[in-house]
Amino acid sequence: MAESRRGYAVPERVLFRKLDDEIVLLDLDSGEYFSLNDTGARVWELVGEGLAAEEIADRLAREFAVTPEVAIEHVRDLCTELLAAGLLEQR
Repeated sequence: MAESRRGYAVPERVLFRKLDDEIVLLDLDSGEYFSLNDTGARVWELVGEGLAAEEIADRLAREFAVTPEVAIEHVRDLCTELLAAGLLEQR
């Protein structure tokens, strides 16, 4: 399966809360906090809707007036970072 078609899930040990335009994440296992800016927060919300990376990028391209190529690159980069930090899992 192509990476852009993969969906993601939030592990049960990760709590999150939206604060203004940001989302703050807490990994209960490590006790570490993470913060996502407005664009990252939007990606997080769309992950929560069960969308795959390509679908998220399509939405971001429309909402933030960027090209689909730029959007998918940013979505993949962020999801790769979140996966590496254990804040997301692949479905």
